[in-house]
Amino acid sequence: MILMLSGTRIIRVFKGAVLAPSKYKITALQLPLGGRNFIVLKADKGYGMCGYLDMGASVKFGDAVLKFSGAAYIEEALEVKVSECSPAAAELGIAAGQTVKQALALLF
Repeated sequence: MILMLSGTRIIRVFKGAVLAPSKYKITALQLPLGGRNFIVLKADKGYGMCGYLDMGASVKFGDAVLKFSGAAYIEEALEVKVSECSPAAAELGIAAGQTVKQALALLF
């Protein structure tokens, strides 16, 4: 884990957070905003994002991205369901209803 200082807040950045099987490694960011955490999970071919982010920009740029909500921490984010995904992510086999962990494995 790497801790980065941003202003007066510490941002938790996990490099190489492990999905099962261990060949999948993600970079995860958890940043406290207001009453909730902002979470992004980065894989090789795309990323997962929490409800704070808008899908529109991701689609505009052609990113392979999945969106999730209901997770307060990175560890929880891996277990919640994908609520929506970009067309580029759908082409890789990602669909609403998969767990974030299952969907991220398709982004390698």
